[in-house]
Amino acid sequence: MIEKGLEADGVQDEANEPDSPKSPETRKSQNKNNMLFAEEEAKATEILPFDEIGENNYEAYVAKAKEGLSWVCFHPKSYKEDVEKHRATFESLAKSDKWGKYPFVYLNMETPDQYEDSGCEKNKVTIVFQTGSLEDEEAPFFRKVLETADEITEELVSTFMQEVLDGKIEAHDTLDDDEDGADSGADMTDEEM
Repeated sequence: MIEKGLEADGVQDEANEPDSPKSPETRKSQNKNNMLFAEEEAKATEILPFDEIGENNYEAYVAKAKEGLSWVCFHPKSYKEDVEKHRATFESLAKSDKWGKYPFVYLNMETPDQYEDSGCEKNKVTIVFQTGSLEDEEAPFFRKVLETADEITEELVSTFMQEVLDGKIEAHDTLDDDEDGADSGADMTDEEM
């Protein structure tokens, strides 16, 4: 064998050297580092109960949202404040037994153009619920359009989603809206709830 031959010629076996890449100590250290890296990577793509969706976590949401996803489009001028004001509401829904299988996210309304086909109603607060996999381009989605974020309650969102699942609300025709924000009339308003 070549290794034995090298040892016989006075060259030490690398696997027995403490700092060698082949040594048991080095392999253990590398394995530990690999496990720490994997944990950090998992945390980086960890899905929070209510988080901004973007390119850094989109794939993680696609993986979890096999049955659907709910997102919120807050008013662009106050979206950061609205997110914090309503975080507890959406986190509670996301952690509930009933709605926990549907991730809840919000869109960064400072750059709404990054979201192709968001379903957001211009200058309105919009709660969107897509049923089915995000990978399915034909998966239906439903909208609840509000005048202000102050209308958002856990009961309002839960009722909206339940009525979608019960077939009481028609799917929105398309995620694209007219440039002027005109509505097709298929959305559910407070009066309909």
